[in-house]
Amino acid sequence: MCQRSALVPRTLMPLFGIIAIACSAAAQPEPTPVPLVNAGFEEALSGWSVGKFDSLIATDVQTGRTGASSIKIDEPAGTSMPYATQVVHSLNGGATYTFRAWVRGKAAQPHAAAALKIEGYTAGGKNTLGKYARLPLTKCPDWTQIAVTARFPPQITRASLLLRLFGGGTIWFDDVELVQDIPPPAVTLGPERQTARTGQHAVSFVAGLAKPWPNGKPPIRVTMHAPDGSTVSTQQTLTRGTDATVWDVELAIPELAPGTFVVESHLGEELGHTATVFVPMPNRKPTALTETGTILVNGKPFFPVGIYHCSPAHYPMLAKAGFNAVQGRGPQSLEAFGKALDAAAAAGLKMDVPLYAKGKVAENLPASIAGIKRYANHPAVMCWKIIDEPEGRPEIADEVPDVYAQLRNADPNHPIELTLCSPPTFGFWADFCDIMQVDPYPIPRNPLTMVSDWVSGAVAGLKPWQNLTAVLQSGWTQHPFNQPTPEQARCMVYLSLIHGAKGIFWYSFRDPGWALEKTPLWKHFPRINAETLALSEAVMLGTSGAAVSVASPDDTVHWRAWEHKGRTWLLLANPSEEPVTAVVTPGGAVSVRQIDGTVGPSVQGSLELDLPANGAMTRILVR
Repeated sequence: MCQRSALVPRTLMPLFGIIAIACSAAAQPEPTPVPLVNAGFEEALSGWSVGKFDSLIATDVQTGRTGASSIKIDEPAGTSMPYATQVVHSLNGGATYTFRAWVRGKAAQPHAAAALKIEGYTAGGKNTLGKYARLPLTKCPDWTQIAVTARFPPQITRASLLLRLFGGGTIWFDDVELVQDIPPPAVTLGPERQTARTGQHAVSFVAGLAKPWPNGKPPIRVTMHAPDGSTVSTQQTLTRGTDATVWDVELAIPELAPGTFVVESHLGEELGHTATVFVPMPNRKPTALTETGTILVNGKPFFPVGIYHCSPAHYPMLAKAGFNAVQGRGPQSLEAFGKALDAAAAAGLKMDVPLYAKGKVAENLPASIAGIKRYANHPAVMCWKIIDEPEGRPEIADEVPDVYAQLRNADPNHPIELTLCSPPTFGFWADFCDIMQVDPYPIPRNPLTMVSDWVSGAVAGLKPWQNLTAVLQSGWTQHPFNQPTPEQARCMVYLSLIHGAKGIFWYSFRDPGWALEKTPLWKHFPRINAETLALSEAVMLGTSGAAVSVASPDDTVHWRAWEHKGRTWLLLANPSEEPVTAVVTPGGAVSVRQIDGTVGPSVQGSLELDLPANGAMTRILVR
């Protein structure tokens, strides 16, 4: 049995739980194959689902690697991202699995790639894991193996295995396998990470056993350790959960100082799974955010209209198109970072500074602190960004809270930002950022209300002083099937503002094979950005809750009204694919004006407004 001789302070080893994994892995048996249906595709598509991609995916009885057949995905246009999938049940939470396949391909587009993905689901159907492996088709003209490995969260019981094509080309998959590399520990803990408030006296976990415990309570021991490695608590109560393998653990804790605490589990003398409890720092509002979540730049309210994936060479073009912010470059090279900030300032742009070069967080902290010390007072700095989508990066997720605290201490003025892509996690990550970006991308498969749902859900979990910025899609593939129409783009802006966003970013300006200025949407950005900024003052500084009501069939129209400078600013958006008439009751006599200053009718009762499909409008009511 492998044991720790001493607890290692978290400042020296951010992922404390690695010890438990390494120790348990030392004596593991050989990988265990998991049976799959028709893994060699000798029985056509039996066991595999292709959904709406049935015209793009079929078996090829002349191109097998070991047998006669393989599965062929043929989509030269690169507009669909087709995939085949198989669902595997009765998997072990806490175990580590590898999904492998052999692939060969022909690229029709230079950045086409074959991909494998594992999606993990709880018994209740919640998706808590998604991990990809990709292989460019230019690297697999002959049969080549591709694999993705993932350690499953404790609550996962089933997985979807995806064989996928990104970009244009033709690929063949064959000889697919799923193996359990490392079985689950004797006891697993869930959730893997949670927060505890100052003054909270207990934390709760679900302990899962690899097999039922025969009689009485199993000898589960749960111990919490402080950031310096000292023991905080080993007291607990244990009650049976949903079945003989699930037990509920409540761990009594004293008053905890802010920091990161590691919780270990044992079954008897055998070391089990570890979890993490974070106690957020109090009184963390930066000075460059108002009490209502408006960003301040040089002491003045600032509404970012920004864009991802651009370089200093693009800054003048972006400023001319009406953008006022960019996600820039990080401080890994202080000289290059300073030049990028100067270029942004020269173009009149503010910078969202990314600190996560190569996807690292704690490893980048010395460079991040050095950049803050050197350039925190540079006029182009808007905020510091810890990481993009930490929910999908288990290797660094536990580092974020400690790094957030150190960045906040290094710069008490500028906000610290996270970008998130999983609504169920918004509440957790809200404790470790000042600006929360969310990136709903509905085009082409989801309704535009995905934007309003994500934004309103995120705002509900934020403190009033925290900023919510919506990251909207402008497209990122060579054939822009995922680019919105101008009407959809404008409607997404309105949905974001109506539901609480105080900033807009677009994704993206550049990606492999992608140049936004060469696409149909580009010429519309000056108008969309100008309108966004024209609305921003009322959104940032106005008072919500004006005496206005809006009715529409099935409440299709989203709306919100702000009182600002003696006028009511009414924003309306129709996210549906059909025109809708909204009936506005202004609550008194008003004259109606449009955002361009055009004066409309005077109204005493109600006003009917026709919104086209994906339409949006502003009406200014003057009493």
